[in-house]
Amino acid sequence: MGIRIEYDDYVITSDCRQYIINEIYDKENDVRDEKGEYKFKQDKFYYTKMDSLLAGLIERMGRQSDAKSFKELHQKMEKIKNELVELCGMSGIKNDIKDTLG
Repeated sequence: MGIRIEYDDYVITSDCRQYIINEIYDKENDVRDEKGEYKFKQDKFYYTKMDSLLAGLIERMGRQSDAKSFKELHQKMEKIKNELVELCGMSGIKNDIKDTLG
């Protein structure tokens, strides 16, 4: 049984061995498949642990942000982290993600 969590322009999915970050293909034009789910771009990122996946997604979104300073980047990444942890219902791993990000 897999999971499916949508956040911003990404969808987190899983199978029995890994967690996967999928980037939504074209959210603005609402491109969906026959099941009504968003289609994905080809670039996917695979993780064996959920805390690594969340840290990877936070890092990716931080790099793509429009932050003009390290302080602003840090604030955006903290906001993303808190939203993802809450969305996933994983408040117990907040410190693990913080340790992973440094």
